[in-house]
Order: sequence, then C-alpha cells, then structure tokens
Amino acid sequence: FFRDVKDTTGAGDAFYGISTLLTKNKVDSDLLLFISNCYAGLKCQYLANKETTSIVDLKRCINSIFM
Repeated sequence: FFRDVKDTTGAGDAFYGISTLLTKNKVDSDLLLFISNCYAGLKCQYLANKETTSIVDLKRCINSIFM
C-alpha cells in the first residue's frame, strides 16, 4: 500500500501500540490487523519520528484503499 517509505524505525512500535488499543476495545481480529498495518505503514512515511501519524491520516488511508 505504501510506496514512499522513508524510515521503518518505530513501525513495530506503532503496530503494537494501536493493536493494543484495538484489542482492548474488542475489535475483530481481521480488522485489527488491517488497521494496525495501515498505521505502521503510515509511520514509515516520516523520517526519524519528525512527524506523527494522525487519526485523520489513518482514516484517509483506509478510505483510499476501499474507494
């Protein structure tokens, strides 16, 4: 899904962070994995944690895949 990968540092942390929140909220496991992967992929677009991924970015990403 992501072509402009700049830095993968922290992608695993992003994945586990959001997946923990989704697990706590009892989100379906397939959806949880999809959203977590999208979030980790978005994280890879920024170099050295200079920017953060917002919920708006995540929503746009998910919508662009299904539109």
